[in-house]
Amino acid sequence: MSGASAAARTTIVLLAGGSATRLPGKLSLPIHGEPMLVRIYKRLCDGRRPCVISARRPLDDAHAKAIDSPVVFDDHGEVGPLGAILTVAASLTTPLLFAAAGDLPELEAAFIDDLEAAYDREARSGMAPEAVVPLWPNGDLEPLAALYETKAVIRAGSEALKSGRRRVSAMIEGMRVRHFDVRPQDERRLANVNTRPDYDLYSQ
Repeated sequence: MSGASAAARTTIVLLAGGSATRLPGKLSLPIHGEPMLVRIYKRLCDGRRPCVISARRPLDDAHAKAIDSPVVFDDHGEVGPLGAILTVAASLTTPLLFAAAGDLPELEAAFIDDLEAAYDREARSGMAPEAVVPLWPNGDLEPLAALYETKAVIRAGSEALKSGRRRVSAMIEGMRVRHFDVRPQDERRLANVNTRPDYDLYSQ
């Protein structure tokens, strides 16, 4: 999957460095016969876009054998996904990045297509957004399945960290944001696995 189109404008940043304190080792749990991280990698990284794995340490053998993309180690320390996204963004040449949590086993490349289309519609109607972020009906955002302008990530993310704010939502507050309403067909795509009950329900 390393042969992504040279014309791709979006790099997929797959986040695999979380501590997973509520469900240790969750990215290695099997989903339909393969580790969760491998499943989402195959569903997102379909060869049309470059993909980078963000991690805190080398991938274990089960993951490394199935994942044909570079691994970038988070160098911002214990600041969570924001530091990981910032580290990768600094190395990218594409104008956009799609940040994806590794515990969304039903997420797929078609969802990136939808966010890119929303980005383009907004750009044609005026000023391009710096982020396209899914918005749930209850008002919650989904920042780790979202499309971002790379330069805006570096600017707004760095500003958030300098001010002592470590959440990805703090970065988003410093961006021009276009919300993408979560549709019924997206609810399964965005279902994450955070706890043992989450995994038990998913694996039924």
